[in-house]
Amino acid sequence: TKASMELKAVKTVECEAGFTRVCPSGAGGSCPDGMFNFCPYNGSPAAAEDSWACSCLQTRMLELDVQAGLNPLGECRGECICMSGDMEAITKKQKPTFFGPKEMPSYCNN
Repeated sequence: TKASMELKAVKTVECEAGFTRVCPSGAGGSCPDGMFNFCPYNGSPAAAEDSWACSCLQTRMLELDVQAGLNPLGECRGECICMSGDMEAITKKQKPTFFGPKEMPSYCNN
């Protein structure tokens, strides 16, 4: 008996203009090619990989969340995410002295 293996192509989510691709962070913070890992609240990537599907989020809203250190999936979501590499520059943008939460709000822990 001869065994064979067939590889299936994984479809990459393409986003329309004004939207940015966001995917779950892989094990240890690994991301698909062309993406970088963003951890809100100065968190660290989990050892296990998340399993939700990639999606397209509005770029302007994503920029505001990243600058504030918030998870664009929701303020009470602490997990790291992968996002399109062209968003990485916004993480280095200078912020005002008192801007955004440094830790997850207490009401998220209820």
